[in-house]
Amino acid sequence: MHSIYLLIRKTTAWQDESAFLAQLSPAFAPKVEVWNRTFRMPYHLFRHAIRGVAISNHDAMEGVLPATWDDIPDKAIVLPSDDDDWFSPDIASSISRSMAAHHDGVHWTQSVLEVPINRLHRVNLVARRVIPWVGPKWLCATNNLCLPQE
Repeated sequence: MHSIYLLIRKTTAWQDESAFLAQLSPAFAPKVEVWNRTFRMPYHLFRHAIRGVAISNHDAMEGVLPATWDDIPDKAIVLPSDDDDWFSPDIASSISRSMAAHHDGVHWTQSVLEVPINRLHRVNLVARRVIPWVGPKWLCATNNLCLPQE
């Protein structure tokens, strides 16, 4: 089996409201304000809880080690991820089977729970459901590929 490492992109200190607000983009701030007016749990604490669910998922992935970029040895397999991404617990065995076939990397269909953010996005989501050859905007995202680090 290959050495497989989970590389989580730098994240926000979600539990720290002032740190969260300091990095909040002006475009996303109104959405956070609506969230905070609508729900009892502030947005930053909700995201902290979601991160906790993802960490539980990462801990359940057999054969995958969390690491920083500098800690990943040459020729190891890297799973780039965000702090809210989830993987199948048997991802390592699936990747190892694909890499045994001498693939340079592995890409799989990304499953995302999506809410349309604008009209064009809504049209794309509908098209992806009814027209098989219409795919997502991006082929590679943070939780649907792995690559050997060289």
